[in-house]
Amino acid sequence: MKERVIAFGTSGRLVGTLCLPDAPSAGGSGVGQILYNAGIVHRVGPHRINVRLARRLASRGIASLRFDLSGLGDSQRAPDTASFDDQAVRDLGEAMEALGRETGLHRFTLFGFCSGGRHAYATAPQDPRVAGVVIYDTYAFPTTRSRLIRYRLRAQRDGLANAVLGRLRRMLRAMTAGPSGPARSSDGGFVVNPPKAEFAARIGALVERGTKVGIVHSGEGDNFNYGDQFRDAFRGSGIEAAVTFDYFPAMDHTVLDLAAQVAFIDRLVAWTVELDDRCRKAEPAP
Repeated sequence: MKERVIAFGTSGRLVGTLCLPDAPSAGGSGVGQILYNAGIVHRVGPHRINVRLARRLASRGIASLRFDLSGLGDSQRAPDTASFDDQAVRDLGEAMEALGRETGLHRFTLFGFCSGGRHAYATAPQDPRVAGVVIYDTYAFPTTRSRLIRYRLRAQRDGLANAVLGRLRRMLRAMTAGPSGPARSSDGGFVVNPPKAEFAARIGALVERGTKVGIVHSGEGDNFNYGDQFRDAFRGSGIEAAVTFDYFPAMDHTVLDLAAQVAFIDRLVAWTVELDDRCRKAEPAP
């Protein structure tokens, strides 16, 4: 494994760390992994999870680039006036170009951690180089069962009377304030869910294009609280069977516990290796 820091993008203002295997996996052209910030966390990721994941992937012959989005970590701000979300899409495109230039790869997978999932969600439909995308703890769509579980958990935590009063207060605020927009997601309100129909259509289009989509949730947060919630929320849409889904009920959102980190990284590595194998078989070596 070899690691080195590179500057890339317009005027070299983006900074990232290449993690290259000693020898790439045998066969045709596989995938490269793009890793980036979770919220404002430096490119190493929460508890260095991006570093650990990159090095594990390198041991399996998969190259990666972990980098800081514009204005975060070691990367400079963008010179224009694009919104942060629009600039993040551009930055991810620059990262794929940089990793491709270093390795000869032209297909990539994006790991969107927490709010980073919305950047992966926005980038994948626009860029055919994206062969895979993992969205972690970003969007949580409620079901009748998840709402009942949430009320039960709040009653256990706060007492039944306080839970009922809290629910009545929220209902009253909603009635007096009018429509409040899309539901908040599983990370405490940092990300807002897209409309459910839009999400299903976008993910369905990615799957039809051949992009592998993985949805992963931790056990932290009231809005996602049981293993089949994703499938129940999208039952009948067609994406519930086409998307890989993983739920880690004992894992916290930032993956602090070391045993949880091992299980989480094991799953991400297996997911990416499977995609790498699929891409190599689709495009065998000359």
